[in-house]
Amino acid sequence: MSTLNFQPGEQSDPCYTICPYCGAQFGDCDEWVDQTESEQLCDSCGRTYMARADYSVDYITWQTDEEAP
Repeated sequence: MSTLNFQPGEQSDPCYTICPYCGAQFGDCDEWVDQTESEQLCDSCGRTYMARADYSVDYITWQTDEEAP
């Protein structure tokens, strides 16, 4: 995400949490954000915001034998 295109408000990104006030990006989210809503402090602007992780699963199957149609 480019901060040039940043619009304040709710943010969503697959790699970073993004401060909804200033657009600062924070990585390693899988180490400190989970599915429980939690209050976070932006190291850039000093404001607090809420964060949580949403997960989805796709179950994939395939044939194991050589008799595939």
